Amino acid sequence: MGLINNDPFLASSGAEKVGTYISFNNETLYLRKATANTYTVNANYRIFWDKAAKDAGKPFMELRTVSTQVAEADLSGSLYTLLYAELKKLYPNSTDE
Repeated sequence: MGLINNDPFLASSGAEKVGTYISFNNETLYLRKATANTYTVNANYRIFWDKAAKDAGKPFMELRTVSTQVAEADLSGSLYTLLYAELKKLYPNSTDE
């Protein structure tokens, strides 16, 4: 599961690319209790040149972090789904892969 970013992405190296691929490939999710009934979920995500580069085992271009606050009731669902929803806020012109 991943996202294809349809906006230009400017990497820290200066490279610019439309169609980068974003995923939690080989990353660990972290869950911490924030308050009595809320938790913080965060994970690193990887930005690849494109989906073909990721599938070919090429190295990722950048590693970034995303986090969200969730209610205790949300813990029974997929935490990845919640984090992908946060990524879609950061990359609003993205499509599900």
